[in-house]
Formats: sequence, C-alpha cells, structure tokens
Amino acid sequence: MDAAYQALISQSSISAAVLARGADLALIELPDDAVAQSTKLIAEGYTLQGFVGLVNGSVEIAANDPLDIACMFAMGRAAQTFGQLLKALPKADDGASWLSKLYQLPDTREKFGPA
Repeated sequence: MDAAYQALISQSSISAAVLARGADLALIELPDDAVAQSTKLIAEGYTLQGFVGLVNGSVEIAANDPLDIACMFAMGRAAQTFGQLLKALPKADDGASWLSKLYQLPDTREKFGPA
C-alpha cells in the first residue's frame, strides 16, 4: 500500500476507501470488511481512487498518483460526501444535551396526571 495511504489511515480517527466507476462512487469504511467489499466492487468495474479520513477534525484525502481528472472528481465528491456523513453522526454530548433540555420542560404531572 502506498505510503500516503498508510499515513492517512493511521492518522485518521475514521477513514474510508474511495472507489469509483464512472459517476458512481463507493465509500467503504475501514476496516469494516473492506477487503471483501472492495474485491466485490472491483469485480463490478470500480477502481480504487484513494482514501479519505478525518484527521484532527479535518477531512483529508490521499489520492492516486498520478492524479487524473476522473480521480480528482471522485476524490472531491468523496470528501464532500464523507464530510456530510460525519456531520450526520450523533455528537458525543447529544445525550447529555437532550437530558438537559428534558429537565427544563415544565412538570405537568399535577395538571394532567401521571403518564
């Protein structure tokens, strides 16, 4: 494996392989059975374009070298998609925040009775 790929993967708190076939894009989270999934996609005509990962709060990429226009397009879309997926993940403090808001609600048990 390329040194740039290894560096990105080892420094990332979460990372994914990026495979593309034309306009189709596949992100495979590492290490979740990535070899089996990648092998299946490669058999379907996908090619490895690089890797994307979260390093110190920033989305970073390691792309194929030499970089061609198709790879640049795929990696740009992959970085955007990866960032959107990360934003959708629950935050570590969501539970505490939700409980705090719950306890700020007015107590209506006396007015309406127990639940």
